[in-house]
Amino acid sequence: MNIRKASSQDIDAIYALGKTVDEFSVNKETVSFWPKELLNSAIQSDDVLILVAEDEESVIGFLIVNYNRGLKKALIENIYVQPDKRSLGVSDSLLKFAFELLSATDCKYIATLVPPDAQQAIDLYKRSGFSQGETFVWLDLAMDADFKNVDWDS
Repeated sequence: MNIRKASSQDIDAIYALGKTVDEFSVNKETVSFWPKELLNSAIQSDDVLILVAEDEESVIGFLIVNYNRGLKKALIENIYVQPDKRSLGVSDSLLKFAFELLSATDCKYIATLVPPDAQQAIDLYKRSGFSQGETFVWLDLAMDADFKNVDWDS
């Protein structure tokens, strides 16, 4: 297994994996995963870190972190590993590499949001040193049509 920064060539694989995850949806009206155009923009950006985990040259997982340099704070947006590759330490390795890269940027604080019933995700983050905080209500506003859910079956 190899962990590395994502490149533009990884967008299709990241998108294909991300679209399979119902848990990424935060409500019924907004998209459940990042559109490909935004993934490409994020990969080119210096305030977003996207890592991929590879096994035999296939992307089996990814991690997306948004870094606010002014606040020296990072927010883990998404982490995902294919179900058949879980329990092999892939998520732990993605987080560890992200922590190393963020430490080099002078990041002082890392947070993430996890649904309260996602016990495996909660356990992953606690194992990596995160403290469990308060439960909040997610509110959002789609400012662009790219973030609106589209019924592809109609």
